[in-house]
Amino acid sequence: MAQLPLEALAASKKPTPKAKPKPTPKVTKKAATPTPTSKATPSATPKPVAAPKPEELPVLRDGDLIKLAALVAPISFYASVTKGSNQIPLLVSKPTERTLKIFTARCPHQGSILNLSAQNEFSCDRHGARFNDSTGKVIDGPTISNLESYEAIERNGSIYIVI
Repeated sequence: MAQLPLEALAASKKPTPKAKPKPTPKVTKKAATPTPTSKATPSATPKPVAAPKPEELPVLRDGDLIKLAALVAPISFYASVTKGSNQIPLLVSKPTERTLKIFTARCPHQGSILNLSAQNEFSCDRHGARFNDSTGKVIDGPTISNLESYEAIERNGSIYIVI
């Protein structure tokens, strides 16, 4: 058997492919705390909306300020306040010398103006609802809602309400 020269043997071998470098695994850093999904910045957070300041509005009867000292119990009468361009009808009740109550003059059932009554109550002609003039609570329906009441305050001897 003949021997082949070493060069021939080396030429007959396929070249060994060069080893490809192994890709380095991507390392992702995990945050210690979860990140928010929104991209809101602290300056973009909405500011709390301040509630409108309550207003003290003078209670008027026939266009005049009502003087507290002039009211002798028991008495109930119509009055109003003006807020902006709106006139709000009111019922003023002084059932005792130490009690003064102010209610909306509109029935909560359908908004009709209530009547004054000599029986310590306000009534609605539209559907017969009746309300206690000291508390504004429903005496008889069809409404189940009591009258809206307002905080009465005294300023320089006159009556104001807080809205």
